[in-house]
Amino acid sequence: MSTKAQQALADQRETMKRESARKRSQRHAEESEARFEQRKLKRKQKHRGH
Repeated sequence: MSTKAQQALADQRETMKRESARKRSQRHAEESEARFEQRKLKRKQKHRGH
């Protein structure tokens, strides 16, 4: 059995965990998109000619 205070802390930790995971997922997606754009630009420059 847990007290109301312990339950409140557990709920708060769970909320922070979900928020952190969401931010991490979003940041990962943004970084992945940025890497893709860099590769696309590099490929375009390689095929551009001299």
